[in-house]
Amino acid sequence: MFFAGVLDVLTMPALGRSLGFTGVELEDIWFPDADRRIVGELLRRAGQSGMSVSIAVSNDFTVKGKKALRAQVAHTIRFMRMAREAGSDCVRVLMGRKKPKRERLPQVLEGYYSVLEEADRLNLCLAIENHDPLSRDPDVLLEVLYKLASKRMGVCLDFGNLDARTRYSAIRQLAPLTLMVHAKTYEFQKNGQERSIDFGRCFRLLRDANFDGPVVAEYDGNGDQLLGSLKTKSLVERAMGMKRARP
Repeated sequence: MFFAGVLDVLTMPALGRSLGFTGVELEDIWFPDADRRIVGELLRRAGQSGMSVSIAVSNDFTVKGKKALRAQVAHTIRFMRMAREAGSDCVRVLMGRKKPKRERLPQVLEGYYSVLEEADRLNLCLAIENHDPLSRDPDVLLEVLYKLASKRMGVCLDFGNLDARTRYSAIRQLAPLTLMVHAKTYEFQKNGQERSIDFGRCFRLLRDANFDGPVVAEYDGNGDQLLGSLKTKSLVERAMGMKRARP
């Protein structure tokens, strides 16, 4: 709906509120630019709607060359600052997909080291999503986090971006360092459960690790995207043992 021009970042707070959500996560690729006028208007609308706002940065620290890496670092920092101004205390970041091989890990680490000083200044946490070929391997993701050894760094855990054969063991591995969750759905059964992912089991593993961060409802299936998002929200609430929030 964003790519079709039906939605934009400024309409999201009111829409999210009308659907019973308490916040929205906005991806950097949806912003026409990163100037302060957009942030100011977004904050005004979010305040009117009583909604929190977080931003997901789609950086790529596997790009070729120092100049390209510096550009990715600058892009990441620009949106980190925007996120902090919007009141967010955690930003989703990526490793990258230009060169999805372990030989790029030193450069990925260099990219994160370059943004961590700004994260400290902003009092902001960065959550690496298991999104791209490198970070989808829990062992690689944990290796990067342990090498960074920063209290500012953690995991943005996406249920759907894990190998189905090892999904729950991977969640058990990553849960202790998880700062936020992308509760991804693709298709629902008649009883409202996700057809391929056991949400009850996912959230039990998170509870065992004392997770208490934000959960983003992310529908990635066919058909009505808003309806799929609402079904995801309802499923998350049931899996977490919450009462359904009133719109």
